[in-house]
Amino acid sequence: MKLITDGLRASAGSRLRDILAVWTRTRLRGLAAGLGMTALVQSSTAVAVATIGFVNAGLLTLMEAVWIVFGSNVGTTTTAWIVAVIGLKLKLEATAAGTIAVAALDDLIRRIDANRCMVSRIAKAALRMAQAEASMPNAVTGSAGPSSAETT
Repeated sequence: MKLITDGLRASAGSRLRDILAVWTRTRLRGLAAGLGMTALVQSSTAVAVATIGFVNAGLLTLMEAVWIVFGSNVGTTTTAWIVAVIGLKLKLEATAAGTIAVAALDDLIRRIDANRCMVSRIAKAALRMAQAEASMPNAVTGSAGPSSAETT
């Protein structure tokens, strides 16, 4: 929270202060701002955290923040009521096959990437072992690298 507050203080210009002042001039505007922001980001928690950061940075008063948070909570319940009243006009059976296909393709791509990384790591480890072996002194001749008996 301290990092958010410090960042907001550092980056907040007069333009942001002016925008927040206009949006929260009255209680009804604060309520509408909270509702609108929640509709935009689809998260009342994100709106509440940002609002608390604005209060800590001195960009909003506590009373303005209360109405924004109240509006964000109204926005969240409004979305749920719209879905409950109108309902989802979507047949899940029709989309299930497509969803499963996309998930399977995503899983396949992730596995290919993971295997490619594993093969790369194994190859690098083998190369490092070969280089380390080549640089170690030979017990028979005392020189680095394989002895003549090993190469024949």
